[in-house]
Order: sequence, then structure tokens, then C-alpha cells
Amino acid sequence: MGPTVVPEAFPRAGTRDTAAWQALVDRRRAGCEGYCAAVREDLALPPGHPARRPLSPALRNTPDQR
Repeated sequence: MGPTVVPEAFPRAGTRDTAAWQALVDRRRAGCEGYCAAVREDLALPPGHPARRPLSPALRNTPDQR
């Protein structure tokens, strides 16, 4: 495994390597997905974005905010 490359290094170095950039993005995305899955498991949260989950009954019966 080579040295760690951060996205900020590409513009600073003037790098235009699309394949290397895509590999970096893919590695970071996979790492983030793994981290988030571990956190959800630790906290016993269901998968998916919390904004897409239905509201609990206590929150559904609140008055409109104006």
C-alpha cells in the first residue's frame, strides 16, 4: 500500500489523474460506509438516513409551528 493521499493533494500538485482520483473517492466512500455501519450497529440504529424514517407518535401530534 502506498502513501496516504488526501483529496486536497490533487489540486496542490496539479494532478489530473482521473483514475487515481476515482480510486481515492471509492476508498473514502467505502471507509465512510463501513464506519457508519459500525456506528449504527453500536447504537442499535436502523439502516438508512434518519430523515427518511417515520416520525414517532409523540412527534406526529405536535402543533404546527408558525
